[in-house]
Amino acid sequence: MTALFQKKLTINGGFKTSPFWLNGSISSNTEWNKQTIEKRSEALAARAIDV
Repeated sequence: MTALFQKKLTINGGFKTSPFWLNGSISSNTEWNKQTIEKRSEALAARAIDV
């Protein structure tokens, strides 16, 4: 895990403590890279179709 991503996960108001639903899927990752970004975008696109 990169230091910057780790910091964004754990800082006060960061992804792990964010009140926003959209950030919940980020907080469950241990890394943030092209693969995890593409996986998240596919999940968000599938959810958007259902809305």
